[in-house]
Amino acid sequence: LKLTEKTLHVIISPRKTGSYTFAAMEWGPYSLPPFTLNVRLIGKRVTCHMSKPPNQEFGQKQPTVRFADVSSAKISSSTSLSIPVQGSKEELLKIQVSCKHLDLDRDVPVSVDRSNPTKVVASLTPGNGGTYVLNFLLDDQHVPNSPMKFFVEGELFDDQCAFKSQTNGQVFQLLNGQIEFEVELKSLETECKLTAEAKLPSGEKTSLKPLPTHK
Repeated sequence: LKLTEKTLHVIISPRKTGSYTFAAMEWGPYSLPPFTLNVRLIGKRVTCHMSKPPNQEFGQKQPTVRFADVSSAKISSSTSLSIPVQGSKEELLKIQVSCKHLDLDRDVPVSVDRSNPTKVVASLTPGNGGTYVLNFLLDDQHVPNSPMKFFVEGELFDDQCAFKSQTNGQVFQLLNGQIEFEVELKSLETECKLTAEAKLPSGEKTSLKPLPTHK
């Protein structure tokens, strides 16, 4: 640490690239806002970019919220995560927890159990492999160590399409010896090529061809 006039300089010498998070820092009676230092190697030079949450002024009282770190845990897509969150009674009443699958750009449902006044529990089931991010917010601001990324082992499935039901509620329709069904996309912004195959009673698999549509 280096102090010049009214400025406190935090000086470090990172030996590896990556993200360095600084939290729970104090300068005398003042709490310093948490920040993340992202270090990347460009050629033979090391460049650093420092960012801190917006609207956090120097000397502002920092949240006491703490939660379990699952960033390096071994997690499968079928694992049900229960993450305990601790803090003051007022903070636990206001804490908001959300999760997003970064690869699919999709929100993941999170349930928050507030039955215990000294601890809340955020629960979710990933359901897919890939990279996720958890957000813990107080008054729309991240608490220390939030956002937190974690990786889930397993295959990645994207359910952006669904079978369209017929007028009688069934999915498949038998017409002139042909089985017909329709698939509709959930997102109009998603571009994809639809391929399908059927498994016959003999065990043989055959590719299905789309029927021409008429407008």
